[in-house]
Amino acid sequence: MTRYGRVALKTYVEPTYSGHERESLWSEINVMKRLRHPNVIRMLGISIDGSNVTMVLEYAKFGDARTYLLGLSHAEWVVETIVDIARQVAEGMAYLESVLVVHRDLAARNVLITAQFQAKIADFGLAVRLKAGEEEKEIQNWGMRPLRWMAPESILQGRFSSRSDVWSFGVLVWEMFYPENTPYMGITDNDLASDLTDGTRLKLPSSCPDELSHLAHCCWSIDPDRRPSFARIVRIFARRLVQNRKFYRY
Repeated sequence: MTRYGRVALKTYVEPTYSGHERESLWSEINVMKRLRHPNVIRMLGISIDGSNVTMVLEYAKFGDARTYLLGLSHAEWVVETIVDIARQVAEGMAYLESVLVVHRDLAARNVLITAQFQAKIADFGLAVRLKAGEEEKEIQNWGMRPLRWMAPESILQGRFSSRSDVWSFGVLVWEMFYPENTPYMGITDNDLASDLTDGTRLKLPSSCPDELSHLAHCCWSIDPDRRPSFARIVRIFARRLVQNRKFYRY
């Protein structure tokens, strides 16, 4: 136990991590050390022992959102839970958008659930910080890519922005309804970009509220400029919750 209570440790031990992983680690540390938001996992400190580095992070009792949803019984796994996680993720991402951080790996596996049922965005190993006035970052020749969560412009041109994170948010909404599945099952990695460009989209279940389904499809606009910002997504959640108490479908 520490003065923060229970914590999580993320340790990188030389020589088990590559040069690329080392670069990713320090990039993650440099991004995370400035982040402060209730829906973003907090880095509490780092420990360096020679070439070994340990990140000290907030502890999330229930693990990642995908595992959490898989562990719920059918009766407990209500749409309200999914919508609330999505709302909290949107608020965390709106904060990242405001401080010019592009996550680049938003997925249910990278959203952690605490004992207080707070959803917290985690894993900033691929995150980049934009410069003032910069709208996107072009990145080529990087390692393993989360293709099935990526926007077409990211797959084809290596262009990343808050709007490419918005695309990933739409995929995250889908996977919370189907936590046992991988997005775009039946489509190969090689065919994915062309299929997305041709209009292939994930299908949400009938249990998904119409407003949330519509929002997800707006996130999947082929034109990044036509996707809503996270600030707008937060307003959509707030407006629907205030104006329509039957937002959730049971």
